[in-house]
Amino acid sequence: MKKIYTTLLFLTMIATITKAQLTYGPRLAMNVSKFDNEKVRLGFGGGWFMNAELLDRIGIQPEVYWSFKNGHTETGAGDSLIQQNYHYRFVDLPLLLYFRISNHLDFLIGPQWSFSRYAHQVTVTTHDSHDSNLGHLTTQRGFMAGIDVNLGSSFSFGVRYNNNKWEQKTEQV
Repeated sequence: MKKIYTTLLFLTMIATITKAQLTYGPRLAMNVSKFDNEKVRLGFGGGWFMNAELLDRIGIQPEVYWSFKNGHTETGAGDSLIQQNYHYRFVDLPLLLYFRISNHLDFLIGPQWSFSRYAHQVTVTTHDSHDSNLGHLTTQRGFMAGIDVNLGSSFSFGVRYNNNKWEQKTEQV
């Protein structure tokens, strides 16, 4: 984690020294999550981004945001139906390289690190229900790619694909 912050600080200093055009601001997101064999669920996130144009139409865009991702599974049927709802909270740190395709369109690609802050499961059967703390959910480095549409000086809309490999360590509470 310390290396990531050092890298982000270093890139910010380079952008400042080279007098790169900097823009920054809040980022709000709605996401669609699917973990393993789970059904697709909606979530949301928010945080900050910084955009530094280093060359003509090419730059870096580090971000930090908190994302809320949810999952749902169902197994069995009738009296043996088991429903499980998962709630994950991550701190996401993408470090994106962007290519400005036009004045209103950017293509972004780069690595992303995600760190679990919270993982919770609710299991409901026809006869019972219980909550479980899933313990530490360690995310390895993944990648992100997407397109941002800039609709003005302070508003943009984007679609991104995120692929992280993660390991789950279960701890019952």
